[in-house]
Amino acid sequence: MAVRRILGNIGKPGLTILVPPSEDMMVREIDYGHWVSSTMTQFDGSKDDLFGGTSLHLSFSSYHVPVVETDTLGRQDSSVSILESIVSVRYRGSWVADIDVLAGLQASNVFRMRAPAACEHPKNSAPGFPLTVIESWDDIIDLPDDQVVILAHGNWVARLAVVALLGKDKKKKADRVTICPPELCWKCVNPGLGSGQLCTVYVY
Repeated sequence: MAVRRILGNIGKPGLTILVPPSEDMMVREIDYGHWVSSTMTQFDGSKDDLFGGTSLHLSFSSYHVPVVETDTLGRQDSSVSILESIVSVRYRGSWVADIDVLAGLQASNVFRMRAPAACEHPKNSAPGFPLTVIESWDDIIDLPDDQVVILAHGNWVARLAVVALLGKDKKKKADRVTICPPELCWKCVNPGLGSGQLCTVYVY
């Protein structure tokens, strides 16, 4: 289990250990009407952010367990407590899914791409292999079996939400989720796993 320390105030005394729900995270049902309207265009190498309306929200359930120590008996407050916490993804105010951020980032199918060496290719060149642009959260929830790119350039909130969702939930069919660096020559990218059999996601 991974533990990260965050300084902040959630209205409870002492040290609060935030834990995700033990059951599978909830994801909204697919809006097939919106999915049909998606264009599924081929990636041309340009930088873009198609998920600018994405936000993350922290909430707490009623599960709160004080950790009692022998030398704190009789006190009104506990120095350490466990609080079930939920991180929700919303897009333009509408709920998309609940995510486990730490588990998603440490999933075995999540990889970080190193910045490539300098090359002579023009900037924003199209990749040398077919790469489909994912344009909505419905497309992310119902990924095609292909190589796709999710354009959230410069938007760390959306990038984190995408990686946490696809890295944790095996039902999303993401065999490989690659976090791309801010500057990238797509001509120099090796398609790696290939298409048609596995789902490879590039988060750019």
